[in-house]
Amino acid sequence: MSGDASVVRPQPGPQTNFLASPADIAIYGGSAGGGKTWALLMEPLRHIANSQFGAVFFRRTLVQVRNEGGLWNESEKLYPCLNAKPKVAPDLSWTFPSGSSVSFAHLEHDKTVSNWQGSQIPLICFDDPILSEGMCVMHVPFGRGGAQEAVCLKLELVNGWLFTVDTSRIKDEAVREKVIVYQRECYSVLAKHFAGKHAGLSQATTGENVDDPQENESVKLRTVNESRQVFGTQAAAQLWFRLGLPVVPAMLHDPRQLNLLDYSVIKSASAGAPT
Repeated sequence: MSGDASVVRPQPGPQTNFLASPADIAIYGGSAGGGKTWALLMEPLRHIANSQFGAVFFRRTLVQVRNEGGLWNESEKLYPCLNAKPKVAPDLSWTFPSGSSVSFAHLEHDKTVSNWQGSQIPLICFDDPILSEGMCVMHVPFGRGGAQEAVCLKLELVNGWLFTVDTSRIKDEAVREKVIVYQRECYSVLAKHFAGKHAGLSQATTGENVDDPQENESVKLRTVNESRQVFGTQAAAQLWFRLGLPVVPAMLHDPRQLNLLDYSVIKSASAGAPT
């Protein structure tokens, strides 16, 4: 601080690395107290001179937005320093002197999610505690150009993270189309999963058999297709055999297939699976 002037800057390390990233999609994880919330709050500040700029911060519930030490509470310590004016109704937001704005919203109900469909938002920030818990920074000593740090996400969270990607920010058209297909499948799988739970309750009370073999095979095929798009051909092939989907001789004896899939490894990995 010098006189009446205050300087706000990121802490050296993860905060600085996050804010310096040129990526369209950046993930910042770590334990509580690591500076994630403040890093998110600082991210829009580079654009507040642009009157057309707007950012939206999302949490799962409005209570999480308003909690002590949460996004709104912490923003009250930062944004007034930049002459931003708060608004608490009907939505929580800050408006900066240029006219740019930062809003805070929740996605607690189906209706609140659908309300945002079709919106054009320059910057979207998710303060997601689940992804943060499953994320870490690993030191890679032999990367190109010397030692580097890599942000890693637990494998079980990758599918959920892909479901939240804003496809409008993906520049490669082929990649964008694949992600859209994947997200469409996610909606379908989730709907069938929870509908299946409801059907299971119905079966338990009525004793009726509601299993549909064709539907089960369709789910397996979609799972293999998603595996191919996300993890590659070999992973999809292993999953095909593991799920007991139909096998034809050409899949076992064609040299091209053997070279590509290494069937001996796949077969041993799926020993005991139904054929």
